[in-house]
Amino acid sequence: MKKVIFFLFTFHFSLFTLLSQAPQAFNYQAVARDNNGNELTNQKVSFRISLLQGSTTGSEIYSETHIDSTNQFGLVNLEIGNGIVLTGDFSAIDWSTGSYFFKVEMDETGGTSYQEMGTTQLLSVPYSLHSITTENVDDADADPTNELQVITISNDTLYLNSGGHFYLGYYLDTQRLALNDFYLSITNGNEVELPTLWERFGNDIRYDSGRVQIGTLNGDIQLELKDVFGSGGRNLIVGDDAYLTDIDVLNTLGIYGNTDSTQASVKLGADGPIITGKDGYLGISNTTPATKLDVNGVITATGGNSTNWNTAYGWNDHSTVGYLTDYTETDPIFGAHLANGITSIDTSKWNNAYGWGDHSLPGYLTSFTETDPVFGAHAANGITSTNITNWTTAYGWGDHSLPGYLTSFTETDPVFGEHAANGITSTNITNWTTAYGWGDHSLPGYLTSFTETDPVFGAHAANGITSTNI
Repeated sequence: MKKVIFFLFTFHFSLFTLLSQAPQAFNYQAVARDNNGNELTNQKVSFRISLLQGSTTGSEIYSETHIDSTNQFGLVNLEIGNGIVLTGDFSAIDWSTGSYFFKVEMDETGGTSYQEMGTTQLLSVPYSLHSITTENVDDADADPTNELQVITISNDTLYLNSGGHFYLGYYLDTQRLALNDFYLSITNGNEVELPTLWERFGNDIRYDSGRVQIGTLNGDIQLELKDVFGSGGRNLIVGDDAYLTDIDVLNTLGIYGNTDSTQASVKLGADGPIITGKDGYLGISNTTPATKLDVNGVITATGGNSTNWNTAYGWNDHSTVGYLTDYTETDPIFGAHLANGITSIDTSKWNNAYGWGDHSLPGYLTSFTETDPVFGAHAANGITSTNITNWTTAYGWGDHSLPGYLTSFTETDPVFGEHAANGITSTNITNWTTAYGWGDHSLPGYLTSFTETDPVFGAHAANGITSTNI
């Protein structure tokens, strides 16, 4: 449904002497409200103003547009005659000819889709513009100043310095306006209640819905801002520099810059330092901190570790040559010890094991050598990493199951097989080596050959017994 806008129109004019230059404009003031009577506050609106001659449907002799914003009360002020001209010439209007009507159209969005608000007749006040036509009228008098008189008032009478007076008493109204709290009254008449959100109780004042309290209405709170905004809302703006906000952190008040919410500063006293927070850094007398604590000046502290630091500071500048700027401690004895390799994971496991019981008692293994009789007897037991490396290399040459690769091979040497040395065993070689160690058998004293005979056994009956007999 199209929103209907209601206006309160007010015109403001100024009085000028006959010889002054009349302004080619007059003021127009309006309060914009919606169909519920609520003001359209802090909102950009646009107007098209037309001056019609003769009637509310008369010919348009002048029109112009304005774009302005309402204030916190929905009020807007325009200077008619100083807008963007659409048709006509405001300064050329002859106000002495007939009646004029004032037509107002508005677009509440600030655009050009104007909606007619109403047309009303201009009465006597705007016709003061007609006085400009008398500035150069010749009254057939060579003296331009002899008609000028000074008007004064004394009590209830107006006087002209060249004679003549006018008694105002017949026209004075003895009524007067009075303002009592939020009520405007007139003597011998009625009173109206001025719309307001505030309540007054004696010398105290409060706004009940938002609970602003001045005085001691409830408890000892002088000013209370209800938490009606989300975290980061602007609860209280101080000038155009900073604002306070509830950041929904217990016992914590947020202070933010009005133009840059990532930075805020607080000045302590007229000659005190400025403390600044910016991007997680804190600056003292430094509005552009670059570290967690960035101080422009010398820090002086007393008590605790600060006493030792101040003493060390008195020794000299530790950033110069001769002072350690960093140090890494090494322990060559511990580095070479077996314990150097112990990790926190090791100690954690040992602590767990310690909790299982005393391992020195019977029932706990004190040592253990694992054997695998099946694997020990298997041919694979002798496979070494070197074998695996060689096999991997050979595997890279190609698929040995394909034709062209040997799948088995038995090497024979027919020459060596026929030789007497073919029967020499490793035992023979060991014995010969031992005998060689006794001395040179080619020298006199060593037997070069020997045939053993046993005349006793040869003559014995057992001499004929063979292995077959046995």
